[in-house]
Amino acid sequence: MFATLRCRRRLRRLTTAFEATLPSRVPGISFTAVLTAVHLPRVDAVDQVEPLALALRSTLRRAAAEIAAQQDPADVPVAEDACRASLLGQLAVADNSRATVSGHVTLGLDGAAESAVIALRLAQQEQYRRDIVTDQRLHAFARLCGDPALVLARILESNGHMTADSAAGTAAEETALAFRQLVQGSDESLEGALLSQLRSFFASFPREEQKRFLVVMVASMFRAAKEPDRAAAVEALTASMAGDPDATR
Repeated sequence: MFATLRCRRRLRRLTTAFEATLPSRVPGISFTAVLTAVHLPRVDAVDQVEPLALALRSTLRRAAAEIAAQQDPADVPVAEDACRASLLGQLAVADNSRATVSGHVTLGLDGAAESAVIALRLAQQEQYRRDIVTDQRLHAFARLCGDPALVLARILESNGHMTADSAAGTAAEETALAFRQLVQGSDESLEGALLSQLRSFFASFPREEQKRFLVVMVASMFRAAKEPDRAAAVEALTASMAGDPDATR
């Protein structure tokens, strides 16, 4: 009886407040853990204490690690609760088909892990800010593409040719109105309808220098779209327009 009591006390000492390093769901950031075995199995022989203690510690570390690997290191209390819940039940002890054990765990982060978590939070906040700015830009671009007048106004403005009393403003309004009046579902192809409207818009500028400016503007659009060959081909038209006033009519 006394031998059994001494064995049990020794087993208790060997499985109380032992340390472990547990992974988190973020690669490179780990939890520090202090585990204690509870509801220890019976041990009667002195030579059984060390192997059984080793098996108990291994069982508790493995069970805690499986749950910790799913937890966010930025929220230690939640991670600790999840690990504790996983250790409450009776766990089958490795290498011992009859023994079971349950346990208790306390989680924490060392200095390096805390610094890594702070850096991770700052990176997440910066990414969130960039995502918001990107979403705003995309929504603004979507609204712009939905109105041909805005598209043309933005192009003219970016090239420094848009003023409050500019004739281009009127031209943009006329073009937008023409696009809006396209009949949906007509027999004419979208490409043909678009070319017809562009031809009408081009013809609405009476002076040749205005037409040449439009050609340069289209070439700039191709270049911005990373189509240098098309841009060069369009720019070549300005030379033919300068030599032949009727070239674009």
